[in-house]
Amino acid sequence: MPIMEKIQAINPQRIAWCCADYGMTTDALACEVNMAASTMQQFMAGKTGLTFSQLRKIAEYFGRGTLFFLEPEPVIESQVHTVQFRTLTNQKPTLSLPA
Repeated sequence: MPIMEKIQAINPQRIAWCCADYGMTTDALACEVNMAASTMQQFMAGKTGLTFSQLRKIAEYFGRGTLFFLEPEPVIESQVHTVQFRTLTNQKPTLSLPA
């Protein structure tokens, strides 16, 4: 089995933000994308990176591109959840998790 290189430039704050936006923990995310919880915990603690395959699964789960998670800046919610992203009653829509 080939050894996969780990990407160190992934911004864990963006993964944490997405998890908070979906109302889930990073451990729950790890389970959803078939990743060991310990791998996610080590990544979030800054001890290791993730493989491109792992990052792609996370990006697909949240409906985002992989580049979103490589941006070094924190998420600016007003740029992600714009006015156009609101319901008719000016509420942020409830996002359903992928099946």
